[in-house]
Amino acid sequence: MIANQRNFPEPVAVLAMGKLWRRSDVMAWIRERRPGLAEG
Repeated sequence: MIANQRNFPEPVAVLAMGKLWRRSDVMAWIRERRPGLAEG
């Protein structure tokens, strides 16, 4: 799972249903480390 990588952003919340991340944090991570997945 991509979120298990050490350099993935920390979640902003951990709820009973799972972890939540800011979209901007995840998109910045994708642009930096997985540019082929970034939205066009």
